[in-house]
Amino acid sequence: MSSSRKAVQFPTGDESDCCPSADDECSPTTATSTGSTSDDATVRFKNDRRKNVKEGGEEDSSDSGDDDEEDEVVKGGRDAWKEEDGKGISCECLICSHTTSGYEAADLMKEHLESEHQLSFQKLKTVLKLSYMGFVQFVRFARRNKNKSDELVNLVSKLEASNAAPKDYPWSSDEFLVPKEGDLEADYFLTLDYFEEPEPSTDSQDLEALRRELDARREQVKQMEVVFRRVVLEPWEEASSSKALKKSKKTSRIAGKSDNDLYFMSYDELTIHHEMIFDHPRTEAYRKAINEVRFLIKDSTVMDLGCGTAILSMFCALQGAKKVYAVENSEIIYEAMNNVFDNSLEKIIEFKRQDIDKEDLEIEKVDVIVSEFMGYFLFFEGMTETFIRARDKYLKKGGRLLPDAADVYLVPLGREGLYRSKVDCWDNVYGFKMQAMKDLTMKEIPINSVSPDETIGPAVCVKNLNLYTCSVDEIQIDEEFKFRIDDDTELCAIAGYFSVTFRGVKTPIVLSTSPEDPPTHWKQAIFFLPKRKRCTRGEEVPCRFKSYPHPENPRWLMVEITLDGVTHKYEFN
Repeated sequence: MSSSRKAVQFPTGDESDCCPSADDECSPTTATSTGSTSDDATVRFKNDRRKNVKEGGEEDSSDSGDDDEEDEVVKGGRDAWKEEDGKGISCECLICSHTTSGYEAADLMKEHLESEHQLSFQKLKTVLKLSYMGFVQFVRFARRNKNKSDELVNLVSKLEASNAAPKDYPWSSDEFLVPKEGDLEADYFLTLDYFEEPEPSTDSQDLEALRRELDARREQVKQMEVVFRRVVLEPWEEASSSKALKKSKKTSRIAGKSDNDLYFMSYDELTIHHEMIFDHPRTEAYRKAINEVRFLIKDSTVMDLGCGTAILSMFCALQGAKKVYAVENSEIIYEAMNNVFDNSLEKIIEFKRQDIDKEDLEIEKVDVIVSEFMGYFLFFEGMTETFIRARDKYLKKGGRLLPDAADVYLVPLGREGLYRSKVDCWDNVYGFKMQAMKDLTMKEIPINSVSPDETIGPAVCVKNLNLYTCSVDEIQIDEEFKFRIDDDTELCAIAGYFSVTFRGVKTPIVLSTSPEDPPTHWKQAIFFLPKRKRCTRGEEVPCRFKSYPHPENPRWLMVEITLDGVTHKYEFN
């Protein structure tokens, strides 16, 4: 399972953090609505044109196509528009209480600011180098700080005299790009043609200066495209339920992502959660364990680390938990929220989207930590380390872990059929020898189900962890031992598996991934040997096994197996 990052509160009936809605600041609906004033004006203008045609005695037949009639419509409409339309439009000064009205309100306000307050828009462009998006931020900054607006001119003057970059201006935050309630009417000022040029100079214009201005305009357009994508398009893509759009979004998001980000993204998809939640031995073991310790769960605070679909959180809520913090850092958290809401448990379960290896959760210590942290061969994915760190940071003294013990095992295999189909097959491929492919096969660690009759000796435990006391360093393995072989046969491979135990109950509950137990989605990790080893019944085969995090990615594993003095290396990635 995966751990979690940014704190996300569970949505109530009044708001939703699951995804942007039509009322959210960054949704496409909101972004479009900033232009609704001009749209309304266009509608009123068209209606007034029709009205004036009627008052002028013309027949209301806009579809006639008659050129003379259209001339009358335009003439009558234009005169009436100048006299009657635009009455509902006003523009308030950024500094004082002066107001202008009509369709020319923004231009009149610009003249007022330049003549009465010496706030030059040309200087905003040329000296402060504000793009149009910077102008939007500047206007909204002034609107929202109206009680300090007497300082606005002084602030602009200081910035003009400084060498500050536009990104360092006090209005450069994205919060001034998205509209808030109450911004809409005030923002009629944003209909101003900010890029309108001043009157032509009588002096000769420098060609190089014009080229620089053109380059600056091109850069401004690029900046506007970047801001539009960040503020509008990306949140919209996140909220979209379109399958095709999700696939496109995922492809674009992969580029430039870290291995850690890609790990969490792997838990965004339904397939892996379906596989886990319908793994009956896995889910039933947790359900039974939580039920067995319900006397500890009742009225307690619980952390579900890597909650996924929130199934374990809901198990705890049903057993009377006072509060459950469901921690998850993949986008499946939003579906988990819906799951909780559908089962009316939203007052108990609170979601936190956060990578707790990088950021601290803003919660008090909890009574219980429950987590399905196990990866293939236990340690693949690196979640065991996260579980230990969460224990040290968030579990109260005397608190309970579920599970609280883990063991890792190795067992010798005589899988001749699988060895022939996976390894020996490269010796003759349509008459060609492909040793390079065979060598590559020997480095990988496939995940397969092993049947009990394929084992040729008892399993050996190479790691035992008390999850209450173990440290992060203890999860590495470096053990020397001997396999006992039960038959005259060939040793072809070694299988690795694990078990976790829920102790502290009358009968400890063990979730095992052994070939001897009911199959789980973890199956077993297979380590093929480069050469099959002939063994006799009762023989003891010395072996050294090492496992440690991959140097390129701590969520991957490196494994070394030494047999007959030869060390074979494997990569689990």
